[in-house]
Amino acid sequence: MNKRRDGFTTIELMVALLIAALIMAAAMSFLVFNVQNFSASKNDINLQREGQLVMNQLVELLSESYGIDNYNSASETYRFLLKERVEDNSTTPATVTYTDKIYTIRWDSSNNKILASVNGASEYVVGENIIDFSIRTDDGGGTDWDDTNLVLIKIKLEKGDSSKDYAHSDISLSQSVKMRNKSKKSTP
Repeated sequence: MNKRRDGFTTIELMVALLIAALIMAAAMSFLVFNVQNFSASKNDINLQREGQLVMNQLVELLSESYGIDNYNSASETYRFLLKERVEDNSTTPATVTYTDKIYTIRWDSSNNKILASVNGASEYVVGENIIDFSIRTDDGGGTDWDDTNLVLIKIKLEKGDSSKDYAHSDISLSQSVKMRNKSKKSTP
């Protein structure tokens, strides 16, 4: 007697399910790996952008300043003077005056932020995720501001969970800045 077989046996179904499960596991691990890499790349890009924005603001302020006239190492606070050009077009000819603005830059290491204020007004955030910050003379790394018009700004940013490589990013930036108006310094 010939017995006709329709369908698959239990063994064949179990082998097919095992093969399908292995293929799905490989696809899922590939997907998880790519999601983690995307997340890490996104964190790196965001941190680099944030660091560059902070550096650009500090470079602009320092390059236009008349020098750093006060540094407090205990609070990591730097004070420097800028002169702002004010034009009065209501008169003929237009008159131009300059007003002093005293900028204070402070690194709040407990909150990982760089803060700034103008003329003693309330502080505003220049940058976040800052784990190290310094401004030093570019000729020897000191803080003798009277003898140089070149400074070196160093910033280190860090973000994410350091226990997971894919969720952790850090970046270090440094830039030399020439204080163009240093020779014209006037003490506030």
